[in-house]
Amino acid sequence: MSISVSAADIDAFLEIRLEDRAMHKVVAARFLREHRGLESLLAQASPSLSSLIDKRLGMRWRTDLFELVRLREWRDDPEFRKAFHDAKFANKLRLVERAKRDANAIINPEALFDLQVKRIHEYKRQLLNILYVIVRYNRIRENPEKDWTPRVVMFAGKAASAYKMAKNIIKLINDVAKKINADPLVGDRLKVGFIPNYGVSVAELIIPAADLSEQILMAGTEASGTGNRSSRSTAR
Repeated sequence: MSISVSAADIDAFLEIRLEDRAMHKVVAARFLREHRGLESLLAQASPSLSSLIDKRLGMRWRTDLFELVRLREWRDDPEFRKAFHDAKFANKLRLVERAKRDANAIINPEALFDLQVKRIHEYKRQLLNILYVIVRYNRIRENPEKDWTPRVVMFAGKAASAYKMAKNIIKLINDVAKKINADPLVGDRLKVGFIPNYGVSVAELIIPAADLSEQILMAGTEASGTGNRSSRSTAR
């Protein structure tokens, strides 16, 4: 199965720029540092995508993210959409190769990469996410003949050293992953992993590879949303 790129995907990728343009008029000073971080992340963490953008827009977008809205000109261009898809797939292949090298993990790059990168905390709802994974696992076992979309669910993040519940959540994720990944009936329909030692270098590897970024925390509890913006800037 290949996940294609539609005009709506291009719009979703660009949506954050339109939101920021409106907010920038109100609180311009607050946007400078965050935009510099997003420019750096997109340029460094997703070389395939940034190279594609360079070919269409030149280099100016690297210092002014608002330039990216010009990509709408090619939103219905099949050639650009294919190139966008290929750039995205290159990021997934990079993660697949690193997983095989460092953890001897075999991941299907054609699967949907479902990623939750957050500080491990109850209000971030990693627990809710892993419970959904368990439900999906049980449904696959009950109906293995159904045409399930292959999915790789990845968790990453750090927990406070004294936060016992967070550590229990990490242990649960790893226990569930061990069970699901060893089930031959499920196979490539569902894989689960917790990526250890999360940091900037790891983020630059996994965030651009995400097809789906989980933003399921409790409403009104997000401090700044930088993880969300990072995902939307490098993924679709």
